[in-house]
Amino acid sequence: EPLAAAAEQYQRLLLAPGAASTFVFENRPHVFGTVPPVSQYLNQAVQGLAQQAGAQSIATVYEDASFTRGVCGSAPDLAQEYNLQFTSATQVPETPSVEALLPIVQRLRDEEQPDVVITCVYDQGCLHWIQ
Repeated sequence: EPLAAAAEQYQRLLLAPGAASTFVFENRPHVFGTVPPVSQYLNQAVQGLAQQAGAQSIATVYEDASFTRGVCGSAPDLAQEYNLQFTSATQVPETPSVEALLPIVQRLRDEEQPDVVITCVYDQGCLHWIQ
């Protein structure tokens, strides 16, 4: 982020190959990346779920971290764009335990019943979600 600000201030091009946070590029025409911004990570997945898999509703579960919030944060707009019902967005603690995830799984399964649950979590959270 500081390099992006400096590049813009001095009107120099900056290639930030690993940057994905939208704010790095926002209003900075001299700053470019090689990966999509986090707000675009789910675009093709949600499009495919809606148009090819026949999903009608989605929910998200995301870990309390900047990157995961950014990725899952785009889901409500994408759901609207592809005519999906967005049932809920649930934040879980960083590195959630099975015990933290279980009530969420039960609520999603028993009450909301979305066709798809998108989880934006890191390794341990993913492992615990699968368990």
